[in-house]
Amino acid sequence: MSIKSEEAVSVVVKREVSPTCHVDSDGDEVYTRLSDYCSSPAKTESTDMAPFTHASNAVSDVCCNAPKASFRSDDMRSGEIKEPPPSVLCPACETKKGKKLYSHLFNMHGYTKAMIEQLKRSSAKVQCEICGSWHRSKGALRTHKGSFHRENLEIHKIQCPICEEEVQSHRLLARHAEVAHASYPGQYQVESLTFENREQYEYWRRQTEDINVLRWAANSVVKRGERKTTYYRCSRALPTPQYAVTSRPRSKKSTKYCTAFMQVTEHNETFDVLCCSDHAGHEEEPALLAFDQESESFIVSLLKEGLDVNQILEKVRSFCGENGQHRKLYHTTSWDISLEGGTAVPSLMWGMSGQMRGPHRRTGFSEWIRLEQKRSNLQGPMEVPSNGHETEQLPMVTRRYSLRPKKPKVIKDFD
Repeated sequence: MSIKSEEAVSVVVKREVSPTCHVDSDGDEVYTRLSDYCSSPAKTESTDMAPFTHASNAVSDVCCNAPKASFRSDDMRSGEIKEPPPSVLCPACETKKGKKLYSHLFNMHGYTKAMIEQLKRSSAKVQCEICGSWHRSKGALRTHKGSFHRENLEIHKIQCPICEEEVQSHRLLARHAEVAHASYPGQYQVESLTFENREQYEYWRRQTEDINVLRWAANSVVKRGERKTTYYRCSRALPTPQYAVTSRPRSKKSTKYCTAFMQVTEHNETFDVLCCSDHAGHEEEPALLAFDQESESFIVSLLKEGLDVNQILEKVRSFCGENGQHRKLYHTTSWDISLEGGTAVPSLMWGMSGQMRGPHRRTGFSEWIRLEQKRSNLQGPMEVPSNGHETEQLPMVTRRYSLRPKKPKVIKDFD
């Protein structure tokens, strides 16, 4: 039997061949299905149960290239081996054509372009709003727009916070600001750096953030093979219309876009950094930055010494000195330390630096303290887990309001 063309495949009568069973060297039953077109077993093994067809240009009478599917009896009984979903069938000859269906209809069955367009509309789900063509899925619509309507695609634009000029990336925003708005040479300059290990990268990042009154916040991560690229933006920027609307009395977000950005690519333990560390669109306010890990550890160490909030603030001011006023640590407030009852309990301890991780991670440190006090009836110091291994002593915390007995409800009689 010779098959020389694609049309010949449609007229070949396929035989119903059931899988044959044999026992392998391990004593397991193995089922083998032969070709649908001849009795010759395949030379290539396959783990799926795909339908067997000949190539359109095959000349051989033996199915030497047809795959053979093998599976164990346990898989067959459990139903894990399933037939793949059927391809698109030709409406004229009912052969499987897939992506070549329309060219097959045009060349083999004499379909006109009008007939093919009518067939597309009957099976389509989404319509292109630019040209009105119909497509089977949203992915097909995106491919169509990228091929035929590239000039009409809406590209995400980033707006300059100074002159409102639009660019397509934070890198172009920094270069635009360097050319049009720089007050001194080197301002808004984009730097390219390479670090041999994580320690060097982390040290450079801490120094850069402190000097430039900056916190980089991760915006997105892209992985391509062994390369991992993380995109960082200024923590004071939020590119949404609601950036200034917040339930908090003082929002840390003050602009839609800022020139400060960082792109970090990790590969083979090296770090390639592309960044701009200068701000545009907002003032440098270190009090609105987040605590870094070193500042958290320093405040936690003062707390463990049993200092109250005033003593902690005094220690912090003297530690930073006059040259450290640009750091968030210098602007630490009693709210940051969460003073209640004259004893300092740092709210920044839970779930941030890893210094205190435990059952209070989700509910918050203050709520966990309250539950521990209620359980121990306010007797003796509490044991607070540190790093999940050791226990450390903290002074007793007396809360002013949360432990106060609730007043009984008074039901007024209006008779």
